[in-house]
Amino acid sequence: MFKPIQPFRDESALIAHIQALLASIHAKNNGKTPVVHIMGALGRCGSGAVELCRKAGIDEYYYNYFFFFLL
Repeated sequence: MFKPIQPFRDESALIAHIQALLASIHAKNNGKTPVVHIMGALGRCGSGAVELCRKAGIDEYYYNYFFFFLL
């Protein structure tokens, strides 16, 4: 079974957690950067995902109205 998920106290705690995970992933991946693909990035749900990636410091680029974030 999975352990219970605890909420973050605020947005900055969530972003700090994501940044720490990204640093760990980057180190374990020989410096290679994974990619996040957000379909519907211009819509209501997708725009929130885009905002979170930007706040976490994930690089972005656009391709035919899709947002790709380089982790």
